[in-house]
Amino acid sequence: MEFGGLINVYFELGLKYSDIKSILASRHAFHISERHLKRILRDRGHSRRKAYSDLSVLVDFISDQLQYSGQLHGYRWMYAKCREHGLRVRKEDVRLLLKELDPRGVSRRARRLRRRNKLVNNR
Repeated sequence: MEFGGLINVYFELGLKYSDIKSILASRHAFHISERHLKRILRDRGHSRRKAYSDLSVLVDFISDQLQYSGQLHGYRWMYAKCREHGLRVRKEDVRLLLKELDPRGVSRRARRLRRRNKLVNNR
């Protein structure tokens, strides 16, 4: 595989820039700086903060997950599942969609300590 293809593969896997750089150096003997790596990715049209997946695709995916084991987990797990299936999403979007699609599942009681009632002994 060519140098640019390797960079594309590792970027699409969601690896950090420093991780991509170290893998290229250790496994493929390509020694580049992190700045040069970012420049190559920019020239190839890759960006971390753009090109999010379509919202309707995300809604369909989350709805499908809520039918099975997804109903037992929170938004962080759902975000990880979305990323695992190749969807580019923000955590906040996943959290808001879960709140709309499964309001009863994400509602929480106030997290507070409930004290026991002390029995008063009249001794």
